[in-house]
Amino acid sequence: MYRALSAHRLVYRARISRLVKSGLIDQATQVFDEMSQSDCRVFSLDYNRFIGVLVKHSRFDLAEQYYFQMLPQGFSLNSFTYSRFISGLCTIKNFTLIDILLRDMDMFNYVPDIWAFNIYLTVLCRDNMVDSLYDTLST
Repeated sequence: MYRALSAHRLVYRARISRLVKSGLIDQATQVFDEMSQSDCRVFSLDYNRFIGVLVKHSRFDLAEQYYFQMLPQGFSLNSFTYSRFISGLCTIKNFTLIDILLRDMDMFNYVPDIWAFNIYLTVLCRDNMVDSLYDTLST
């Protein structure tokens, strides 16, 4: 039975990968939703990959939705995906979500890579958000 479920998961992952490579993000989202609602077990790895894809394609609202969907299930992003997400959010200046992600990273004892952290600090400086900059540096 476990082999069948594992094979089932691999088929879903392959379908999602093919759709992403074809640029069909909306269809990949539908397949991911189908996978997570089926009897196929979804892992943290699946969320990391999929949120990374959504960030890469600037689908930040969907990435945020899946992020908050995975947390109650006990999953978290890895340090790389957190950093990628934060860097992407800097382009749209979603400081509220960035602060949430940084707090969550701290909770999981992850450290943002220097690249993402530097981008975030640069955006804060550029937007004259000195208080936020000070709060970020003091934590």
